[in-house]
Amino acid sequence: MLNSRCWAYDVGLALLVFTDSGDYELCREILDRMSHEQGIDGSFNFSYDIYIGQLFEGYIRTGAIGWTVWGMCYYTLVTEDYSYMDMIQRAGDWLLSRQITNPDDKRYGLLTGGYGSYNMSDYSYDPTEITWCSTEHQCSALQALHGIALLTSESKYQHAADILKEQLILTLYDEKNHRFYQGCSTEGIDKAWALDCTTWAGKTALSILSPALVPAECRKTALDEYLVTDATIIESVDPEHYNQTYSLNGTTEGFKPYSNRGGSYEGAPEIVWTEGTLGYVAMCLALGENEEARRFLDATIDLQNCMNSTGGVIYTTKTYASLPWEFHVWQSVVSSAWLYLLIQNPYCLFPLVAKKQSFVHKMDTYQSSERQNRIVLYVSSDVPFTYHLPTSGAGQEGRPYNWRVDWGDGESEVYTGVSSTSNSVESPNHSYPAGNYKITIRPNGDLFAWALAFGHSELTESAHDTYANRYLLVGIDIDITPNMTRTFEQLEGHTAPDYEWSRAFYNCRFLTD
Repeated sequence: MLNSRCWAYDVGLALLVFTDSGDYELCREILDRMSHEQGIDGSFNFSYDIYIGQLFEGYIRTGAIGWTVWGMCYYTLVTEDYSYMDMIQRAGDWLLSRQITNPDDKRYGLLTGGYGSYNMSDYSYDPTEITWCSTEHQCSALQALHGIALLTSESKYQHAADILKEQLILTLYDEKNHRFYQGCSTEGIDKAWALDCTTWAGKTALSILSPALVPAECRKTALDEYLVTDATIIESVDPEHYNQTYSLNGTTEGFKPYSNRGGSYEGAPEIVWTEGTLGYVAMCLALGENEEARRFLDATIDLQNCMNSTGGVIYTTKTYASLPWEFHVWQSVVSSAWLYLLIQNPYCLFPLVAKKQSFVHKMDTYQSSERQNRIVLYVSSDVPFTYHLPTSGAGQEGRPYNWRVDWGDGESEVYTGVSSTSNSVESPNHSYPAGNYKITIRPNGDLFAWALAFGHSELTESAHDTYANRYLLVGIDIDITPNMTRTFEQLEGHTAPDYEWSRAFYNCRFLTD
């Protein structure tokens, strides 16, 4: 039966892989099938038989649905095929229904786990709601909420994501030990030590917060607590550890799933868990630790190339068949997909769509999304005048812009060009009668590095850099965020362009008088 079983988490990863590889027909086949499997409430089961569909009672997990929905969103964002939006939004609304909205609840802002479980003693089914909130589930679901927010522009998804990512830090981050807790229930924090809580949440946090708030020590914690060296694939005829298919010449290294620190996972297996190892690689890449990432990518590729592998990555180096572990030495869609994506397109794993400073939505001045991604200029003159938008780009020639400009008098227009200090290049400009005006500049496309061309340089002969033009500017309203001047790759790599915002308002004397 297992060889015909499909897991919802695997579906999400497969959609990411096949979207990235351009195999859109495969994506549509998967999406069409999932549209038939979606529950009345918008959820998806944890797993399905590929021929029959749902086999057993409802076993629903928020984290698995988060991955499924993010895969669907990613396909839709890349292809602009919106034919699956109804399915996506129904699943998104199910995720919203999981969020704890009572500020007095210890779990406030987090998403509960789903419903349905099996008792370990006799494997009998219990349909009860899962009231605990898993750290891993929060990271998985956050991807989905941001994806749907991008697709729909509906504030309810962005609002839910903003609260979730704040509570990911405030509730689930263990500042003392530089790691993330396993989760939270009505009784309090689950302090067990699980690798993916620190690596997944660490990567997620680095996408939404400054590393100063969530230190890079998270990576060191993972290395100190979970690293396994001198490991090999264990062959055995014992049913509990059975593996007679795969073997490895030599040894490898990677990360185990649990630490017995604190006693919650006493007797946890000392194995290399490839999915978890690749989660550590993702965090390394986010921190710019490329050599460290390469080290464990290579180790995982060694396991991909083990004896009798057909190209898939084995899930672990030793079988532990029984509960509570259930790890098997067999080729895994999950680990294979992670390996592909980390090599080809790591940006779609806990992506930078989550890049937004936390806590700001609590501040009154930030309540409106109108404050995001815009530059507001206030200009004034007692006589008729023409104002030229500053497009010197800190004196750096050739920086592109693509802007929608509202001139504040009922006129608006789209402008494209590149930064220049030459008097032969005319920047966007507009003529006014005497008076006071508010000009709003917004990106007309890509939200990354969209304002890089904006700003003055030292005095030049260009019309926008003259003293007369600078003196027309009497006020500004702008929230400077990294994405305004940095590309997606620069944000992921923690690098910055030269002369970022340098001399943007140089000699605009009436801003300071």
